[in-house]
Order: sequence, then C-alpha cells, then structure tokens
Amino acid sequence: MILGVDTASKLTAKNCADLKSAGYEFVGRYLVPNSGATAWKALTNLEAGRITGAGLSILCIWETTENRAKAGYSAGCVDGALAQQLAREIGMPES
Repeated sequence: MILGVDTASKLTAKNCADLKSAGYEFVGRYLVPNSGATAWKALTNLEAGRITGAGLSILCIWETTENRAKAGYSAGCVDGALAQQLAREIGMPES
C-alpha cells in the first residue's frame, strides 16, 4: 500500500522528514495562485524543494474555491492553463 497525505498547510523540512520517516511516499498540496485569497495554501517553489528533498512525491491539487467546478468547461480550461503555468513556475517537470 502506498501512503500519502493531503494538506492545505505549508510543510516545513521537519514535517517532510517526519512524514517520510512515518512511511509516507507522497504529499497532496495545492497548486493555486500564491496571492490573494489562496496564498495561504499555495505550494511554493521552496516548499516543493523541501518535499522532494525529503524523498516524497507531490500530488498537485487545484481548488481555488468550493464551487469553482460548477462554473463549467470554460472555467476548467482557464484553471487548467493557470495550473500548468504555476507548475512551471515552481519547477515541476513536464512529465
């Protein structure tokens, strides 16, 4: 079984090391704008480095607001493009 954790909280190097020591293999973190209402939960380049540096993988989660999915296909296209841009900005590989 592969263990992972999903958190909106930013992780410290110690958090990451503790998760790895406890047998976790991945962390779900929010890939959202690092400004405005979503900044508190946004994955940053620094944090991504901490996570991967501890030997954990990252599962990116896009969720800006509770009901955003109800905005439909066009909103999904906009959100997908922004998520891809943010992924590049934090150094995620294309794969």
